Amino acid sequence: MKKLFLPFVVIVLILGACGSSEEEYEAEVDAAVEDEQENQSNGTQDEDELDDSGDSSDLSSEIDDESYAEINSILQHFEDNGFEVEEENVLMAEMVEAKAGLRVNLNDEIVEIYLYDDGSEALEEIKETGTLLDFRTIYKGNIAIVVYSHDYAEEIEDTLDSY
Repeated sequence: MKKLFLPFVVIVLILGACGSSEEEYEAEVDAAVEDEQENQSNGTQDEDELDDSGDSSDLSSEIDDESYAEINSILQHFEDNGFEVEEENVLMAEMVEAKAGLRVNLNDEIVEIYLYDDGSEALEEIKETGTLLDFRTIYKGNIAIVVYSHDYAEEIEDTLDSY
């Protein structure tokens, strides 16, 4: 009988220990969830207090109004020619030696539009190779459009040529 009693006591102690640690674990999880919810609500409040400097239209007007006005004119030309233009994001144009750049969706295809200074070496290289960063690039004057998909490449090229 003593042989049965000892394993029974050990099992009861283990179950008791597991139960209390499970309760502690649940309490820790609940506290972590509450902390995360509090952090998220504080983060949202902080974001609300920030200005809208993340908005691409605000950024483009702060960077170089003339350059982005020209790119916006091109985008308007695409819209006037039946393209759906969405989601404008300002790019770090200096990385490709351009003076301005926007990433946009034209008919649900991502393209990048760059404006270069006249006579720019980077623009001359685009004209020679037809690529920028190994992607097909359509150009006219001092404007280069990087086309990642070929679905609308011909239409984009025709529309840019008519600009």
